[in-house]
Amino acid sequence: MFHFVIFMYTDIIIQQLNEPIEVRITEWNAGGLLTTIEGLRAFLPKAELVTRVNSFTDLKENVGRRMYVEITRIDEAKNSLLLSEKNAWEKQYLREGTLLDGTVKKIFRYGAQIKIGNS
Repeated sequence: MFHFVIFMYTDIIIQQLNEPIEVRITEWNAGGLLTTIEGLRAFLPKAELVTRVNSFTDLKENVGRRMYVEITRIDEAKNSLLLSEKNAWEKQYLREGTLLDGTVKKIFRYGAQIKIGNS
């Protein structure tokens, strides 16, 4: 029965893979933020947040917050999901011709490194 539940959840989640979905953050730990999606535990590493996290207080402030994330990996063995807010943001806002506020951080021969917004 346990495997049936995993596969049932996996079918639902695969439909959401590579699509931004809204979640509510329920917990935090030193590595990032936690939530649940369709009953599965989901982890959002702090490196995958749009806004840089400088302290544990920054992480704690996200508890209760709603945000869009993308499921990047399904781990059936651990019955968990790995998330990315950065990927969801890119899918929602980065399109050819979109104008964004940014600051040129470094210029290379092949292009430039630009910090977008406050990220």
